[in-house]
Amino acid sequence: TKKTIGVQKIIITGDRDSFQLIDNETSVFLTKKGISEIKVIDEKVLKDEYGITPSQVVDLKALMGDASDNIPGVSGVGEKTAVSLISTYGTLDGVYEHIDEIKGALALKLTNDKQNAYLTNL
Repeated sequence: TKKTIGVQKIIITGDRDSFQLIDNETSVFLTKKGISEIKVIDEKVLKDEYGITPSQVVDLKALMGDASDNIPGVSGVGEKTAVSLISTYGTLDGVYEHIDEIKGALALKLTNDKQNAYLTNL
């Protein structure tokens, strides 16, 4: 909110969905093994280690799905493929705008499960 502009914020969670909230004033302390191990995720770490920006988290989930959040995603598309697609095309819309550039089985999976991918972006 506007009241927190200029204030550093830390979100402590084990939920990677919170990555979409990261900005220059907000970092996520990602808990592992309860709270005994924590990894700080900021915009740079998110880009360097996950290959995406905070605004791309939702599109990434749309492609790869997330069973814990009941997001079906595209069947047969995992994190590595989803990151590659989002890195190349920027957004879920970008992927489908360039579907003719994607070949083989991946293009078929994306075409067949397009409706599932867009369930996340309603």
